[in-house]
Amino acid sequence: MSVVRRVFLSSTYKDLAELREIARKALDGMGHYVVRMENFPASSWAADDFCRARVQECDIFLGILGGCYVSCPPKSEISFTEREYLTAIELQKPCFMFLTDESFPSPII
Repeated sequence: MSVVRRVFLSSTYKDLAELREIARKALDGMGHYVVRMENFPASSWAADDFCRARVQECDIFLGILGGCYVSCPPKSEISFTEREYLTAIELQKPCFMFLTDESFPSPII
């Protein structure tokens, strides 16, 4: 009997949408439930608080890092993706990080 784990998928979207979809399909195929921003509903919460609360609800954190460092919450110099990762570390969640190769194309944002 396999265990269904909740996996938080974190990355920038514009440059890594294709890799995010590949990761989602792989995790779905293993029977895990993937939590990702593409499925977040409209919310009255601040985006940063909402994302970090979703990390807290998950069993595993999976991050994909490319060449872009973009969106930051208001009054923060740390991106949403990095804040999600720091939340997972603080909560001692297992973290799996994947880095794109230097040759991976990054759009100019």
